[in-house]
Amino acid sequence: MKNKIALCFFLVTTLLVIQGFVPGRVISQVLAKVNGTTLTLGDFDKRIKSLNLRPISPEEDQKRKEEILDKLILEILVEQKAKALNLSSDEEFLKLKKEHVEEFLLDLLYKKQIVDKTEVSKTEIDSFYKEHQEEFWEVPEYAKTSHILVQVRADSSDSNFFEEDQKAFKKITELKRRIDQGEDFASLAKEYSDDETTKDKGGFLGNLRRGIIIPEFQKVVFSLKPGEVSSPVRTKDGYHLILVSEIKKGKPQKLNQKVRKNISDYLAKGKERENAQKYLENLKNKAFLVYNEEVLIQADSTITGNPWIMIVNQKDTVWFKDYYVLVPGYIQYKNITFLTLEDKKELLSDHLTVAPILKQEALSLGYQRSIEYKKEEKNFVLNQAKKMVGAEGELKNYYPSEEEIKDYYLAHPEETSFDSSVHVYHIVFDDSNEAEKVREEILGGADFVEMAQKYFPADNEIKEAVYDLGYISRQEMPEQFFKAAMKLKVGEVSPPVKTQWGYHLIKVVDKKIGSPPENSQKIIEAKLQREKMDEFRRDWEGKLKADANIRINHKLLEKYQLKK
Repeated sequence: MKNKIALCFFLVTTLLVIQGFVPGRVISQVLAKVNGTTLTLGDFDKRIKSLNLRPISPEEDQKRKEEILDKLILEILVEQKAKALNLSSDEEFLKLKKEHVEEFLLDLLYKKQIVDKTEVSKTEIDSFYKEHQEEFWEVPEYAKTSHILVQVRADSSDSNFFEEDQKAFKKITELKRRIDQGEDFASLAKEYSDDETTKDKGGFLGNLRRGIIIPEFQKVVFSLKPGEVSSPVRTKDGYHLILVSEIKKGKPQKLNQKVRKNISDYLAKGKERENAQKYLENLKNKAFLVYNEEVLIQADSTITGNPWIMIVNQKDTVWFKDYYVLVPGYIQYKNITFLTLEDKKELLSDHLTVAPILKQEALSLGYQRSIEYKKEEKNFVLNQAKKMVGAEGELKNYYPSEEEIKDYYLAHPEETSFDSSVHVYHIVFDDSNEAEKVREEILGGADFVEMAQKYFPADNEIKEAVYDLGYISRQEMPEQFFKAAMKLKVGEVSPPVKTQWGYHLIKVVDKKIGSPPENSQKIIEAKLQREKMDEFRRDWEGKLKADANIRINHKLLEKYQLKK
């Protein structure tokens, strides 16, 4: 009985692995070891799922699994090499690290002091929903709407604006009077509306949904009864008369959990902005700022070097270059021609104290010793090191020579010459095996023309000529036929080439290589660069793997199957 249970357990476990399921103990099975680092079946399964791969065929699936495993192994090798790097004397890295962790420190301060301390009560959510209930629709309210527009063609800054505005208002008022006396709204819209997109349809705007039209228009539309025409309505375009012919009432959305969450998030953001401003102002009010007035009283253009101009809380120094880049924008913002000493102090206080004050506050609260900070610092160092290692596999400053470009052009006219042509003979077959047999006869010495006249599927009287296509261009035959022909040398016979007509044997009689298009050289240059870069990368990856101790459980990889 025990043996039966063990056998059943073994069969179930095997089935789960084969189907791509990796629960429990199975997930920890070792798929590969890379210099002692373990890569489990669970790691592999996670990557497969992230790529959302689905089975195609056993052969293709196995190829994809091997490629993914290869990428995972390379990632481990890169990380191992990155961890071994010593970056303590790399000035560029140290600068990037300082900038990154200081930015993270400010983000952490904001989260701890603002986000985590901001609360939205149930009462606040209920009140907001009640005050803005018309904004929450499960099924929106619609109004079947038409309008007549009398455009005000002058801008408010134009000298004749008032005159144009009064002229438009007088016209729209007259149209309203005529409608009130019984004239047809649609007819008047076709004749007088300035809205060219709707006038031919009698001013019909369609079914307008509450919440997506401009407020002044929406307010009137949803206050009208069906069949009612509004008084003149002013928008930025001019004056409108609005007709609502039908209203479809909406269905308000209930204050469910999802709506509560959306309202809470919205209110929280507003509170966060308000609380952050108060928090910052409080810190600024307590800050001790020392200005270098000896420098600040001078004209900025006369300052040489990079002297200090402000010290924040006796800890952080602000330098002249940091200040000087802000001057043009500040002058424009203040709408002045030059900065006084007080203006300069205001600029420094408002714009160059924020970062140091917040950083000092975060340090005083000990956030640099927190788990979050240390984890971020560690991840940044590792990721930067991995980028540096990865960069070793990138070919830099390679530009193909003119000779390389020319050689590629001559070798691939089917790709780069769009006015090339080729003189070909051909025979077409229904069966690829028969085509291959005839080709073997031709390669063995049989005459192509004689074989064409023997095997071409056509009446005897036209077999004499149908095999000879003369000079064909890219546009005259299917792409695969033309490319195959262009790849052949004069006198060569192709393997069977499939088109919609069957399987062709192609013999090249002559070629006319046209001139490349104007951008052909750039196309070739880019292609050669990509090929060279890919080759360099493959060589680099090969050396990385060659120096490593890699062991792969090929049987486990083969058993793992992609899920449908």
